Amino acid sequence: MAGISDAYGTGPGVITPDGCAVEFYARLSDFGEPAIVHDAAGVGASVLELGSGTGRITNPLVALGHRVVAVDESPEMLAHVRGAQTVCARIEDVSLGRRFDAVLLASHLINAADIPTRTAFLAACRRHVADGGCVIIQRHGPDWFSAARETENTRDGIVFRMRDVSRPGPNLVSATVEYVIGDQCWTQTFTAMSLDDAALAAVLAGAGLRLDRYLTEDRTWLRAVPERNSLFRLPCHPGQEGCRARLRVSRRAVAGPGQHRHHARRHEFEGVEETQDLLERMDVYLRGRVRSGEVVSF
Repeated sequence: MAGISDAYGTGPGVITPDGCAVEFYARLSDFGEPAIVHDAAGVGASVLELGSGTGRITNPLVALGHRVVAVDESPEMLAHVRGAQTVCARIEDVSLGRRFDAVLLASHLINAADIPTRTAFLAACRRHVADGGCVIIQRHGPDWFSAARETENTRDGIVFRMRDVSRPGPNLVSATVEYVIGDQCWTQTFTAMSLDDAALAAVLAGAGLRLDRYLTEDRTWLRAVPERNSLFRLPCHPGQEGCRARLRVSRRAVAGPGQHRHHARRHEFEGVEETQDLLERMDVYLRGRVRSGEVVSF
């Protein structure tokens, strides 16, 4: 799975709609991701992995004692998952009617170059995370976009090459990644969008989430939590991704019969503070959308 838009792939075996080679990913071991997720989610946490692929992260999480549901649109990918419930569906379409201690959105999916797709991914995270749970996200660090160039390295006998690097637009990088094992070669071409810290905070806020903390020193892994007083109505079902800002009016801010004047005044101030908080968050959200290239209209 890769956080990509207009992606395609080549090579032996089944290639998924987003360009991933099933045969290659079935051979690929984890790069330490399960330990990051385990530490962030907590011992025994239920986990929903969105875009699980062949189970590179899912299978080790099961071994660590987590109850995992793995979602992927490729049945060939899911055939390699062991010990977890599997759901064959697109991330943006999934609606399981249950919530989890942790929702995992890895593989740089948050860097999808298509903004509606990214919005739908985060909406799926939000509608499946428990109120006291977390969303664990992997992104490309902002420095990756400025430094992206042709490279080659080898790990565990696999040659990884990145070639044909271009920048087709503001905050965008396109490239082809080549994977070579012996005489077999697979490629995946993708376009990804940069999200700096401010833009990240904005897109999380738009999904009713907020950054809790970064999980790695390079800030590529992060833990987000549900915004308890979410300022943006979340879509309850796929296809309702048109989020609109809404003001949550607290009953406490209205003086009812029998209330003392000083109580009404105190609640009036609380209402003003809530409104000011809304305006500040809306400003951050809209600035992030403009920075990401969206046209904002009312």
